[in-house]
Amino acid sequence: MVESSEEAGPRDGRPIVVALCASAANTRSLVHLLQALPPRPDTAIIVVLQHRETLDAAAFGHALAAAGHEVSVIERTMPLVPGRVYLPEPNVIVSIEGDHFQLRPAEQRFGERGTIDSFLVSLVGEMDGRTISVVLAGTGSDGTLGFKAVKEMGGIAFAEETEESRAGELAASNIPAALADAVLPIEPLAERIRASIRQLGSKTGPDAHLDEAEASTVLASIAAVLRNKTGHDFHGYKEGTFMRRIQRRMQVAQIDDNAAYVDYLRAQPGEAQELFNDLLIGVTQFFATRRSSSSSNAA
Repeated sequence: MVESSEEAGPRDGRPIVVALCASAANTRSLVHLLQALPPRPDTAIIVVLQHRETLDAAAFGHALAAAGHEVSVIERTMPLVPGRVYLPEPNVIVSIEGDHFQLRPAEQRFGERGTIDSFLVSLVGEMDGRTISVVLAGTGSDGTLGFKAVKEMGGIAFAEETEESRAGELAASNIPAALADAVLPIEPLAERIRASIRQLGSKTGPDAHLDEAEASTVLASIAAVLRNKTGHDFHGYKEGTFMRRIQRRMQVAQIDDNAAYVDYLRAQPGEAQELFNDLLIGVTQFFATRRSSSSSNAA
């Protein structure tokens, strides 16, 4: 059954992309999410799996079909079409280029492929922030770099709650949950994904068009709040990037109205720091850090 929506298809021709990332060694949470996410004509779901060769593809396909999903096996240069669930073949690395899938052989050893990172990083610049990325438990550190990239482009990053996250041990961790916008048990996670899809699919969502005067007013108000709360002045910050970061925080906070977000920013403890952190995200720096760390470990 297709979830009701005001949209007959993707708004402005751009699909919402939900990337569900997991290990094929344990698909219980993944299947649960897919069963809890009804097909929508404006949304494409892409399943990105570590250890894909261990998946019982027949049982997985049957479970998805019972939930009303049409499953498409990803082929090279296949266009990304909303309303479907996409699944890769074993031993390939999947990426998105210009709304089409690209595939390359997985040449690295198991555990060193960065299957999730490679896919999520490829989304940067392609989906224009209309991305919800979810990393489920059991993937190790794969997806951490991807979450950094997703947040850089304005997308949302969610993770499944684990024993480690429940213990509050994420600050020094290198797993994706340490960078997630929300870390939730599977049932609340499913509801949060549904809510985010509805918000992105709404005509009045946070990426709805603002004219130049409206945008300037919103940016000036938010820059003033940031200056008062953080001591940093973002007046003159590149407007497109500034607005994209604001819209991302609005999606995380599940707020559609710009004026309401300004009020939320003023009143909510910690939100100014969260927006400030988003404004300072740098994927290039993160790549350099990872390379430097890898070189040190090799030495």
